Amino acid sequence: MTGRDILLSVVVALALTVLNEPVYAQSLNFVRIAGEELTSQEIADIRLRAEQGYPDAQFALGVMHWEGRSVEQDDGEAARWFRLAADQGEADGQTALGDAYWDGRGVPQDDREAVRWFRLAINQGDAYGQVSLGTAYSYGRGVEQDDRETVRWNRLAADQGHVYGQRALGVAYWQGRGVPQDDREAVRWFRLAAEQGNAFSQTQLGIVYWEGRGAAQDDREAVQWFRQGAEGGNFVATSWLALAYSEGRGVLQDFVFAHAWANLAASRLSGDMRVSSVEMRDEAAKRLTSEELDAAQRLAEQLMAVNPPR
Repeated sequence: MTGRDILLSVVVALALTVLNEPVYAQSLNFVRIAGEELTSQEIADIRLRAEQGYPDAQFALGVMHWEGRSVEQDDGEAARWFRLAADQGEADGQTALGDAYWDGRGVPQDDREAVRWFRLAINQGDAYGQVSLGTAYSYGRGVEQDDRETVRWNRLAADQGHVYGQRALGVAYWQGRGVPQDDREAVRWFRLAAEQGNAFSQTQLGIVYWEGRGAAQDDREAVQWFRQGAEGGNFVATSWLALAYSEGRGVLQDFVFAHAWANLAASRLSGDMRVSSVEMRDEAAKRLTSEELDAAQRLAEQLMAVNPPR
C-alpha cells in the first residue's frame, strides 16, 4: 500500500476511537484550572468553598485532583469531590463521576454506574452527559449497542453546540452509522466542530477537500485544514501535510518540509499510520542533499519540541 492508501484506510478506525475522550475536559467551570497553575490563595479559596459545600467548588477541586493541576494528582480524591458535587445535583459533577466509573479511576470500573450518572446529568439537559451516553451506546458499554441511539444523543448535544456531539454526527454521516450515509451532511457537522477548533474535525475537512468527497476538490483548502489540524495537535494531520509536500499538492513540492512533517508523524503515531509516515520520510530523504537532510532533521526537532507526545 502507498502512504496515501494507508492514510485513507485508517480514517474509519480513527473516527471510532476519538469518541472516547473525557467529556469533563470541556466544562466551562474549569477552563482556567485546566489551562494554568493557580496561586496558593486561589487554591485555598477553592478548597474552602468546597469544604463549605459549594458544588461548583467541589467539582473544580475534583478536576484539580483528577488532572494534578496545582494539587497532587489523586483519582480517589477527585472521585470523592465529584460525588459530593453530583449528590447536590451538579450536572458537571454527575458527568465527571460517570466518567470516573467509565474509566475505573478512583472508583471500581462500572459501565452501568457510569451510564446512571450520565443520565442524571442529562435530566438537567447537560450536553456533556448526552455525548457520554452517545459514546456508551456506540461501544455497547452499560447499555446495548445501538447506533441510532448514539446518533440521537449526539444530535441533542450537537444542537446545543457541543463540539464532540458535532464531530460525532460528522463521523456518523461519513460512515452511515445510525443514519443514511451522507457526505455533505457529514461535512456540515465536521465544519461546525472544526470552526470551534476541534483538530480531528479540521483534519477530516482536509480529507474532504483532498478527496473531493462532500465538497469540491481543492488541494489548497485541504492543506489549510491539515495545517490547522496539525497546529491543534492532531498528528494524523501532520502525516497528510507530509504527503502534500511530497506530491506538491496545495503547496510547492518541498522534500525538506515533507521529510520534517513525516518525521514528526512517525515519532508520534503508531501502527499503519506510523509505517506510512516512515515510508514518506525515507522517500523524501532520497531526494535531499546531505545539507538539505540536516535542515530537515533540524526542522523536525523544532516541530517535535512544540508538539509533545499525547
